[in-house]
Amino acid sequence: MPKGVDHHERRAELAEAVWRVVETEGLEGLTMRRIAHEASWSVGAVAHYFPSKDALLTFAHELAMERETRRYHEQSASFSGLAALEAVARAATCLTPDARTSSLVWLAFLPRATCREDFRLAQKREQMEWREYLASFMSDAVHEGALDDHLDCDLEAALLDAFLDGLTLQALLEPEDYTPERQMQLIGAYLEGRGLTDSPPREGRRHSAEREMSHCDTGQ
Repeated sequence: MPKGVDHHERRAELAEAVWRVVETEGLEGLTMRRIAHEASWSVGAVAHYFPSKDALLTFAHELAMERETRRYHEQSASFSGLAALEAVARAATCLTPDARTSSLVWLAFLPRATCREDFRLAQKREQMEWREYLASFMSDAVHEGALDDHLDCDLEAALLDAFLDGLTLQALLEPEDYTPERQMQLIGAYLEGRGLTDSPPREGRRHSAEREMSHCDTGQ
């Protein structure tokens, strides 16, 4: 390899090729030759970084989750408590092309978690960390006086996690019905129903959601 090569960036190139194939063909279409073709690499060059398809898939999954987590932090950075919770809940669904790709990768890897112990444990760890992340915003809101002191943050985080997983699945399977606008509406209704929002009334929330979608689209 030439000097000055950023090896992490090169691995990321291959991971992104994996995501593109997963998005269009699913895991069934993934072979080292297919990934090499998608990335415009030789099979030998791919093998230099990843000795097996399994090693490449593991890295691709981990990188997707890492970038997803970064997106959550970026979306919630300007907020705290309930406002941060709502921002993260919206970032967790299929509102943008990047979010949809992450969700497809997550969905494609779920079957592996049912038959591979290492993947199952990795998935379990990610879900636990995600629920703890959600619960932390609720705990902040309790300390801010926005939520009742007796709120079971862990239970509410588990409920929200289940809701968001279901919404993400529906958005992937029925994108024509679960548009970004519809997803925003459902998230707002869920949070309001659980008493987890300090947003303005519904009409105000709709305009706020439109502004946030514009913000996501422009990357500002």
